[in-house]
Amino acid sequence: LASKSRAEEMSQSLLAFFSWILTEINTLFQILLSPVKGSTHKERLESFYKLQARNYDNYRKRLLHGREALFEKINQLLSQNKKEKLVWVDMGALLHVISFLFTNV
Repeated sequence: LASKSRAEEMSQSLLAFFSWILTEINTLFQILLSPVKGSTHKERLESFYKLQARNYDNYRKRLLHGREALFEKINQLLSQNKKEKLVWVDMGALLHVISFLFTNV
């Protein structure tokens, strides 16, 4: 009975792993190869994100694995250099930055 339980655990682990791989492949396919449709900018954005939206946030978090550590370091610098005028330059994810700053400042 114990070996059956171990076999079930292995089976579930393999299933979870292959499910993860398929999700990653699907997200990459949607990002790189899926045709973008629409005549307006909004329609094209919705077309681009529609099929990858379910996994995109998790995928991006793993892709940008040092981002939260960077925000923590910036927070430390901001608290140390209150007299200096610092400039923040960001290439996207403004809401993530604001959310991070409000929860960590």
